[in-house]
Amino acid sequence: MQILFLLLIFCTCLTALYYSLNNRIEMLYFFLLLVMFQNIIVIIFSSSIPNLYNVLFSIIKEMMLYIALIASTIRKGKIYIKKNNQLSLIFLGVYLFMLLKNLFITTAGLNSSILSLRYMLVPVLCIYVGKNINIDAKKTQSFLHKLVFFSIVLSLFGMIEQFVLGDSFWNKIGYKNYAIKMKGNMEYNLFRGVTVNFYTWDFGGIPIRRMVSITADPLATAFLIYLGVLIIFTGCISFKNKRKINGFFVILIVLSISSFLSLSKAIFVLIGLTFWICAYFYNWMPKSILRMATMLLLIVFIIILKSYVGNTDSVTSSLNHVMGLLNGLSASNLTGNGLGTAGSSVIMLTGVESNISESYIGALFAQVGLIGGIAFLLFIYEQIKRLFKLYRIYKNKIIVLASVCMIGILVCMIFSDSSVSIMGTGIYFIIIGLAQRANLYEDVRLKEHNVEIAKG
Repeated sequence: MQILFLLLIFCTCLTALYYSLNNRIEMLYFFLLLVMFQNIIVIIFSSSIPNLYNVLFSIIKEMMLYIALIASTIRKGKIYIKKNNQLSLIFLGVYLFMLLKNLFITTAGLNSSILSLRYMLVPVLCIYVGKNINIDAKKTQSFLHKLVFFSIVLSLFGMIEQFVLGDSFWNKIGYKNYAIKMKGNMEYNLFRGVTVNFYTWDFGGIPIRRMVSITADPLATAFLIYLGVLIIFTGCISFKNKRKINGFFVILIVLSISSFLSLSKAIFVLIGLTFWICAYFYNWMPKSILRMATMLLLIVFIIILKSYVGNTDSVTSSLNHVMGLLNGLSASNLTGNGLGTAGSSVIMLTGVESNISESYIGALFAQVGLIGGIAFLLFIYEQIKRLFKLYRIYKNKIIVLASVCMIGILVCMIFSDSSVSIMGTGIYFIIIGLAQRANLYEDVRLKEHNVEIAKG
């Protein structure tokens, strides 16, 4: 079995190398294929392979993106460097410098610091992959259609897994062994033979099963299914048959139900932000009312946050998310405490002791300090500013999609450490980078102009 798995790694590496050197849209399809099947393949082989093989197989998709970006940079001699991108690169440079400093100056072990570095680089890597991939406007539309199809497949797998197969399916294919051997869980931390994230206790303290699907990762599944909702809801794609019935409306309903079945607080936040941001871009209500309502919601949010912090007697997952942020900010200093010293993913996989978890921003500030944390936030702000500027010029719906992705994930980062992952939100960041390419919209304008000339 080990030889068979090594052969699988070898073939996957060769395929990934081929796609990365071409740096075309097909690379993203292969990336999504690995996201879908990576975990279940490792689960099946887990009893007969060492953890090193799991690590090697798991990082192939990331290495493919890194190689694609490096190869693109060598060919072009630059990474999308333009005058309107220089400030973003300055903030990025400061952030990368603080990552490098805290990679070497840290009290955590090498495994912990490298694992943390991987998580910290996901947004940057994927945004610049999107900015530099070889694609045009026509292929972008095809890509969005295929993303919806990908969400549908995950949704159908999810419903079968949740309502037909259940936990017994995972037990039969060796999930328990995988969770202990590959993910570092203890047997007493498992629930019904699976990890506790397959369930939620947020509704009356009763364990309720979440949709997991074939990825074996409930939160990644939730983000990937909801992406299909986002693409349809923002109007990026549309389809009407001869009877003028919008076929995507049915798909939208199915994907929305599946998103709710994920029982993910991050997805519920994203749903609210989707309506809010679309209302802003598409003028569903006056801007003045939106601003006033936003201020009121912020005040209500601060009041709720204060009540959570004050009521520490009742330990809930929501309180853990809030305290993860506050603990991270309070533990932060000017230059950081070192990579691998915070974050729920690092804690789970390496056994590092830390009270800073459940908040990506909290863990980031604790590890790279105020300088690195502020530089990262300013880099993200520059991405949002660029998207808003492009929308004022081109009024393209893909920009709205990317804006919802960026703002939504930013909010989720504040209270969720797992909101940033190569599996779950990597494709979101790629879309964010993709949408910042003005050439996609110039191509459309040029075609429209040529059509007008031909008609004239």
